[in-house]
Amino acid sequence: MFKTIGLEKGAFRHFILEDSTRTDLGYVSTVNRLELIGQEGVAVTPLRPAGTAEFADERLDVVTEGAFVDVTSPIKIIKVEGSRIVVRKI
Repeated sequence: MFKTIGLEKGAFRHFILEDSTRTDLGYVSTVNRLELIGQEGVAVTPLRPAGTAEFADERLDVVTEGAFVDVTSPIKIIKVEGSRIVVRKI
């Protein structure tokens, strides 16, 4: 759009993205963590419905299916959607 109206030069050139974020250049949008499904852990913060939980000494940002979960409640990972980790209280 900027090229068609001649604004690609001057001050506007700082707003135009020239680099691309391709996987062959090493860029990764999210890491698939499907191996987490089924793991059991403990809520470190209240999950209302999002918060932090610990699984095998690793703290992760998680979200419940909608229910509130208290601190130290046992939880299980039931679904991973990109970077979103869904848990359920056991």
